[in-house]
Amino acid sequence: GGSALALAARDVREKARRLAASLLEAAVDDVVTVDGGFGVVGAPGRTVALARVAEFAYRGQGLPSGSEPGLEATRFFSPEGEVWSAGAFVVAIRIDRDTGTVTPERIVWIDDAGTIINPLLADGQLEGSLAQGWGQAMMEEVALDPGGQMLSGTLMDYAIPRADDVPHAEIGHAHSPSPRNPLGAKGIGEAGTIGI
Repeated sequence: GGSALALAARDVREKARRLAASLLEAAVDDVVTVDGGFGVVGAPGRTVALARVAEFAYRGQGLPSGSEPGLEATRFFSPEGEVWSAGAFVVAIRIDRDTGTVTPERIVWIDDAGTIINPLLADGQLEGSLAQGWGQAMMEEVALDPGGQMLSGTLMDYAIPRADDVPHAEIGHAHSPSPRNPLGAKGIGEAGTIGI
């Protein structure tokens, strides 16, 4: 998963940094990542490209003592315990007394999925789950006749929300990283179905 990948990537970066230090003839602690490779703190012109570091690693000649040829890592990650996300909804609605029609006036939603890796996908997941929850609460119904025959067995009879049926929500993110994995990520799932 993502946590094992993050740990392996850190291992590869650290090995590459040690090899870059050897190529730059600098102390490992003085070597930092720069655009396209590594550089030496306080010496803007002293850099080495990542491609050169990779070539050095794979040729295996002249590597620092204790270094194996190659630039790879394998990691496994098994979390200690569960990681839970959380959130809060506030929904203001208007109800027509004559028809019973429910109209949302305002939806404010704060979701905490920890460290969000891809904000666009996270928001899409939340907005999609809002549509799902709205449909379940306000439109969808499994209707049966007295004999138990389903009356809403097709999409001609079973109402699901269209894009213009789904209310707008003001969505915010509370970023509290999880201490149980290296990314600080939590699940996001269909959080909107719970709030609605």
